[in-house]
Amino acid sequence: MQSVLAAMNCTHSDEKAWYLVLASIDRRQAACVRQNVNWEKLSDGWQAEKVEAERLKMVNAGMGTFAYLRKMKELPVKIRSDGGFENFCSSVPWKMLLLAPEKTTTEEKSAFVRSHPGIDINATIDVVATIRGLGLSREWIDTSCEKGFWPVTFR
Repeated sequence: MQSVLAAMNCTHSDEKAWYLVLASIDRRQAACVRQNVNWEKLSDGWQAEKVEAERLKMVNAGMGTFAYLRKMKELPVKIRSDGGFENFCSSVPWKMLLLAPEKTTTEEKSAFVRSHPGIDINATIDVVATIRGLGLSREWIDTSCEKGFWPVTFR
């Protein structure tokens, strides 16, 4: 969810890929529910977001959309209380994470790690790239949900 705001405000990159991630999560949830109705429980606890999605005429909304709607209510307040977009944009290596993580140099990573000790930048880049890949490569959506919601390669 933060990636959408960061793409729009910090890196001026294309946030469409992140909307595809949300849509893919919603579609995966629907596919899992078709396989086993127990997957519907993923929508528990999102009542306010369900109402908001209906008000906005968002069709086929699932937990991806619900999580986005919740975060979009919470995140702007947090950003303002933490000093605004300048701090939000500088606190995370959005350029490395969103634009071209594979082109990030060792020097850029090292500089970030020196200024942000304790953050494993390589692991963070890997997780973000994997999540983004779920929106861009949708084969996983209709696969069996028997072993879990996320693809087995997602760790």
